[in-house]
Amino acid sequence: HRLNWLIRYPYGCLEQITSAVFPQLYLAELYAFESWEVADMDQNINSAIQAFSQYQLEQGGFAYWPNGTVVNEWATNYAGHFLLEARRKGYHIPHGLLADWVGFQVRASRENRSDDLTQAYRLYLLALAGYPELGAMNYMRENRLGALGNPAKYLLAGAYELLGYTSVGAEIIEQVDLDVPDYDEFGQTFGSTLRDKAVILDVMVGIGEYNEGLELYNYLAQELSSNRWYSTQSTAYGLMVMTKYMQ
Repeated sequence: HRLNWLIRYPYGCLEQITSAVFPQLYLAELYAFESWEVADMDQNINSAIQAFSQYQLEQGGFAYWPNGTVVNEWATNYAGHFLLEARRKGYHIPHGLLADWVGFQVRASRENRSDDLTQAYRLYLLALAGYPELGAMNYMRENRLGALGNPAKYLLAGAYELLGYTSVGAEIIEQVDLDVPDYDEFGQTFGSTLRDKAVILDVMVGIGEYNEGLELYNYLAQELSSNRWYSTQSTAYGLMVMTKYMQ
């Protein structure tokens, strides 16, 4: 019921288009769908990739609405995350679309102009993309670590782990627990308690902390199995990371 709601969501902003297709990257590997259903998911994913060019600005970041003029930094992260995962799953991503996104993210990380969570997410994605910004990572670790929330700390630790600096990543994780404030945010990062716990679990999956992530998986499973309302961002991030964890 969550996935059906995402697919039918009527608005065409970048965050909601990305949310509709992100979980579909993994579902066919976990469930026995009919062939036409798999074909529909492939079409949905490819259509979203093609649509992203309408949101990308000249500097490489993405606007919130098609043909917009202002970069939305969190949506730029989120859409880029989807593109990286889609490429890993074998989908064709136009070279310029991803290359321009990387260029924007590198510049933005060096300017350190975002809130901490957005910057930490950006640094994690750049490490995932193979274009790490170690200077910006070190700056955040040396100057901002004490002020970071648990999701941002996990993202930063995950970036170090992806680069092979496992001792640095482990040192950060030692300072982290799984607590997340109780909140819902309809702007900025579109965050919530559920979304932030999904962020932490996504990093755990990325660095192989499966046993440690079971508590979060069970929380997400219980919440998303309920009839409680969740935003597109929370729903999609939760579904995406649950399917990755199960895989």
